[in-house]
Amino acid sequence: MAVAVLLAVAGQAARADTVGDRLGRARETQRQARATILAVQSRLQALQGRLARRQQALDRATTATLGAQQDLRNTTLRLAVASDHLAMRARAAYEMGPSSTIGVLLAAQTPADLASADEFARSVISADQQAVGAVRDARAAVIQRQSLLRARRARVARRAHEVAALLGEIRHQLARAQAAARRANLQVAGLKREQAALAAAQRLEQARRQQVQNQQAADNQLVNGNGPGATDPTPPASPPPDPPSFDQTHLLSLLGPTGGRTCAMPPGLRDTGQRMAGLATWYGPGFVGNHTASGAIFDPSLFTAAHRTLPFGTFVRVHYGGRCAIVLINDRGPYRYDRILDLSEGAGRYLGISLSHVTADILVPA
Repeated sequence: MAVAVLLAVAGQAARADTVGDRLGRARETQRQARATILAVQSRLQALQGRLARRQQALDRATTATLGAQQDLRNTTLRLAVASDHLAMRARAAYEMGPSSTIGVLLAAQTPADLASADEFARSVISADQQAVGAVRDARAAVIQRQSLLRARRARVARRAHEVAALLGEIRHQLARAQAAARRANLQVAGLKREQAALAAAQRLEQARRQQVQNQQAADNQLVNGNGPGATDPTPPASPPPDPPSFDQTHLLSLLGPTGGRTCAMPPGLRDTGQRMAGLATWYGPGFVGNHTASGAIFDPSLFTAAHRTLPFGTFVRVHYGGRCAIVLINDRGPYRYDRILDLSEGAGRYLGISLSHVTADILVPA
């Protein structure tokens, strides 16, 4: 009996020691977990401050890059218009030949006639020199803006790398604190707030990357292979080959409910400040269902147009007789160098043109 009592007391003491030990270990685990969490929260505050500064720098760099991309787009369009104008003058000079100017000089019968003929010759030469100079200046501007854009994209990449590194460090610290909390069976509200802040920062970074990707995709469609000076700033003798396919559905939707029958600027477009003027006509019969140079199927009812050098995806607001038609460039032409635009039948009939002198504003997606 005495032995049994002693064994029972010893067992209870052993069990009591085990519970006490476990409780002590649990308390120590919680103490260590709280210390870890406090250290992590202090570290997270510092990281969040650095992240906010890096994100502000990244936002500024991204804004500057998007501005540089738009500037390059405008300059590329200016080069396309200047190259087209120079080609028109070269073609006209070839068709007229040198005899026209010489004939004017030989036909002079008085000193006044000779002076007028000389002034005419000088004005022709000056206009040709101005056309060459406009192409040269636009080409140099494209090179300069391409270099600036590359530098700003490199800066954005560096800032984005810094932000990504900080987000990774914040994720690591949060995981460390959450693991410590789980081991100690602690519920820490501060960690939930930090987790929410991390998720918000990640969403912001994803939205920024998407914005840059969308802009680059639009510029690639507008610039790469679709106009002079995009990758090689030297304007070619003839427009380079265009891509085999071209999705114009989204672009045409930017015209809004009017479908282009308006002088007002649709919300999805912006004016580049580039202008041109000259003869325009329209085409339609015999082309229905054929592929345009962009690869899109020609539909004469849509407000589209052909131009020799303007990049596909460019819009042109054509003014004639008090009306305006906004058309999408999706084809090449006209190949008579005394004309600047071939409009679709729908746009041409809406404006009421046959072979008519028009003015036009060059627009691009906003």
